[in-house]
Amino acid sequence: MVETIGETLVRMGAMNTLQLEDVLRRQSSGDTRLFGEIAIDLGYIDDQAVQSYLDIKAGCPYCGDCHFYNIKEMVGSSLTLKEIYCEQWPKKCAIFQAKSIGKPISITLWPNGKRVA
Repeated sequence: MVETIGETLVRMGAMNTLQLEDVLRRQSSGDTRLFGEIAIDLGYIDDQAVQSYLDIKAGCPYCGDCHFYNIKEMVGSSLTLKEIYCEQWPKKCAIFQAKSIGKPISITLWPNGKRVA
């Protein structure tokens, strides 16, 4: 199941569940604005929180040619790393950070910054 903007913002710590419920209640009562617009107007979040959500939603722009992301038959802790770094927090990924500044990347570099043989 895909996580909603509200669920993501709560998971990120940008807002709490009571604020989430308040925004959803307003939408179900007829407020036609987007979730983020309502939450910003209420002072629950700011533009930076929305941008962080959009960054997470967009995923990693380097996944197409990433040695880690494209491992065939990934299992266990590697799948967890993929979910955390590739899908939820790409800007925290060591591979993303290296690629974004044009630094050469060893195929032994993992998203958490560790080197694996």
